[in-house]
Amino acid sequence: MSVVASRSAVVAVLLVGCSYEPTVGGDDVGVELTEGAGSSEADEAGDDTTEDAPKLCEDACEDGAAACAGDGVARCAADEHGCLVWLVPEPCPEGQACSDGACSAAAGFVREAEAWAVPAGGRAGAGFATPSGRAAAVGDDDWELLDLDGDGALDLVRTAAAYPAGDGFVTRTKGFPLGPFWEVHRGGGADGFAAGPMAWSLPVGVGLGGRGLVASVGEPQGDGDLVWAVRDVDGDARPDLVVTGVRAPDESLVPLGPADAPRWDVYRNDGSGFADQAEPWPLPPGADGQFFHHVDGAAAAANGPAWSLLDLDGDGWSDLVITGRSAPPLHVVPGFPDSPHWQLHRGGPGGFESNFALWSLPLGGRAETGFAGLSGSAEAPGDQLWTLLDLDGDGRRELVVTGQLDDAAVGPAALTLDGAPGWAAYPAGDDGFDLSPRTVALPAAGGATGGRGYYAASGGQDIAGTSNGPYDANGWELLDLDGDGRLDLVVTNEAREIAGGVYKRGALGGDAPYWDVYFGTDAGFVAATRWPTPTGGFIGRGFLWAHGVLDPVPENEGTVLWHTGDLDGDARPELVVTGLAAPGEGNDPWNWQVPGLDGKPHWQVHWQSR
Repeated sequence: MSVVASRSAVVAVLLVGCSYEPTVGGDDVGVELTEGAGSSEADEAGDDTTEDAPKLCEDACEDGAAACAGDGVARCAADEHGCLVWLVPEPCPEGQACSDGACSAAAGFVREAEAWAVPAGGRAGAGFATPSGRAAAVGDDDWELLDLDGDGALDLVRTAAAYPAGDGFVTRTKGFPLGPFWEVHRGGGADGFAAGPMAWSLPVGVGLGGRGLVASVGEPQGDGDLVWAVRDVDGDARPDLVVTGVRAPDESLVPLGPADAPRWDVYRNDGSGFADQAEPWPLPPGADGQFFHHVDGAAAAANGPAWSLLDLDGDGWSDLVITGRSAPPLHVVPGFPDSPHWQLHRGGPGGFESNFALWSLPLGGRAETGFAGLSGSAEAPGDQLWTLLDLDGDGRRELVVTGQLDDAAVGPAALTLDGAPGWAAYPAGDDGFDLSPRTVALPAAGGATGGRGYYAASGGQDIAGTSNGPYDANGWELLDLDGDGRLDLVVTNEAREIAGGVYKRGALGGDAPYWDVYFGTDAGFVAATRWPTPTGGFIGRGFLWAHGVLDPVPENEGTVLWHTGDLDGDARPELVVTGLAAPGEGNDPWNWQVPGLDGKPHWQVHWQSR
């Protein structure tokens, strides 16, 4: 008998001389004798050789069994008459739900937020109301969210402050020029960033002239200014400072070092700052060397490379990967069309290998250029959409073909593999991607209109649009929500048609909003789990994406700015509200303000159920 049946129906079983009905008001659902109860003739005669009386009821369940009933657990046990019955369900604790007969943490973000303390600062009149921000007046900060120490938790990093300059202001690192540093409020705590910042040491004389390293990524603004980025080059999970180029007097960008010996300078991260002295990181010599002035880029000159910095071979060291060659106005994959490959300069402790290895590729990509980049969109019939993803959580990126454009009037669609929608994932080997893909199963319904499904790694990121042509009926993206290392397909919104051939996006579930999460498995994304989300979000329409809309600020009180990120380092992201839409003073436009601006500034964190 199911638990539902035992709770919702009254069952009467009539036996010879005996009947029972559920007990009312007790702790369990037992039996109550109504007839045939009394002394037997043997009792009256004092006979002590009587046999055990037969069991006058039917067991409703197996002893010790447990099953889910609503939001609680029902257990099977004997009542006072020895009959096995389902007891009244015991509700699960707050934040838990029943699964397979036991209470466990429920999927989803809790609807009530907890305060996550943030320091004073940020922008005057706004605070740290956005995940990253730039100064707007003297006294403001520049800041970013980065995991600098590699513990898995995001840190709040003040990279620069605004100082008076003429009639305006200029930002520069604190301690500039002799002892520059960033102020880091470490994450990973229970209820906020560390109140007191630690000084994250920076190398002297690096960055912008007169200003230093004002951000984690920098572009030159004057002669002699440097190009830099923060990347983990040695695989220790801590980002290093990589200085890649300099602006020459003719305003061109070139790598560091002389033309015949180009290099990058790498300042290793030791957990408390970047090294004082750089490690020279030699670049491949020859014609290509002059182009590598950023960690990623694409040269326009004939036969110039398109390149990226990433660990492609899985040894932990970042490699320099040439994915295309310029054949104006396009970049074409090397070896196209018959033997496509990327050119791999393997990374190691001393820099990049001078000679490249061939990294094999399957046929596909764009019809005229192949896989000439780490990702690509479809622009003409016959083009495919692709990207590099670690779908299975093994630390290696796969080449994942997600869709194809056959008819421009219809729009791109997910691949059809084995008669069903899917993605083609080419695992990485020692010297290239496998030429035969594995199939990543996709949900049969949802995604784009016209049955085109989930044709890309993300979709439906707009607020509204016209419904007269093809569009994304759902919004979706890839996140690792459960912290198992696998990416999950997360459906975050749906498009609702309104008058005039227009749609606008809203939350799934209406007043009880949720995301549909297809957890990543070896087979792909095969089963949906309802993932509750809070109410509110964007103009009351819900948390429609993993990140809120930064600009423009909606003129709507109650609208919030949010992002998903791991504040406590448990590998599971939280839904974090950083700002509230608020009107400016006088004729000033609306802006974002941190919650608790005038008292105790904080972010509103919707934790995953714990």
